[in-house]
Amino acid sequence: MAVSEPELLHQRPLFSADQPPKNFPLNRIRQHGKILRSIQQPKKTNDRIKQVIIEVADGDAAPAAAIPWLNACLEQQRGYSVRVQLEPQAKQRPLLTGHISFLSIRDGIDSNRIGLLGICALGGYAVSAAATDHRIKAVATVSGVDIGRFFREGCDGKQEPQVLQALLDTAGKARTAEACGEAMQRFPIFPESEADARQAGQYVYEGWQYYCTPRAAHPRSTRMMSWSSVDRIAAFNGFNLIHMISPRPLLMIVGTKADTRWMTEDAFAQAGEPKALHWIDGATHVDLYDKAEYVVPAVAKLSAFYRDQLGK
Repeated sequence: MAVSEPELLHQRPLFSADQPPKNFPLNRIRQHGKILRSIQQPKKTNDRIKQVIIEVADGDAAPAAAIPWLNACLEQQRGYSVRVQLEPQAKQRPLLTGHISFLSIRDGIDSNRIGLLGICALGGYAVSAAATDHRIKAVATVSGVDIGRFFREGCDGKQEPQVLQALLDTAGKARTAEACGEAMQRFPIFPESEADARQAGQYVYEGWQYYCTPRAAHPRSTRMMSWSSVDRIAAFNGFNLIHMISPRPLLMIVGTKADTRWMTEDAFAQAGEPKALHWIDGATHVDLYDKAEYVVPAVAKLSAFYRDQLGK
């Protein structure tokens, strides 16, 4: 059974897209007039220490509100302030570091206690950002994916090479068309029907079920991607610098039945100490978004990790 958004999501914004912080150059909060992200502050904080900030980077197929209760659970358990953000894929990494800059200069925030959490494709962006931004003191991923490798090799690592070549051919034609004055060309991320989604396999069907049904569909999500993003994404490597996170701590959480687990396993093998790989038995990739029997133990592990690493 999926978890509904809990009542504990009672937070007041530090800023929103309608009231952006002044004189801050890296605060791109709007795109096409839509609210993309906001900073939330818990009603109650831990008086013993300055606030800990967990910068939560959610997946890119829907607005960040698609997984609000996970963020709220983290915030509620240990009094963390939570940062939620969503931007187009190819721009995630610099935006993450920009957010860290903004958080680092806020009153009441200990810049030595900033942690980063990446969910799904943002796992790769979180790892990439943390590898070279030493202000991030602890890093965790849940169902982490290197979106570049995903495009190059598929969700299960078995994609035929010609698939990517065809995508790049179409992306190049789209770029030329746009240069000639045509509108930006896009393609749907998910199949149109349930039958088509089921035929495409477990990973695609679960993604369709999550993002394209009342389970988590959001009116601000177009569930489309621009063709001009494809070549940039294909060239991205989210986990290739994961060894540079050491000696800062790393936690990677993944389901035993996730089609994407191989990416987490490969990345973890390349990471330095201290590191921990935590398996959620029976969970698929998408199960860790909102199914209580899998998310509750994941949240408990995350909460203990950030408390131990950032609460000292």
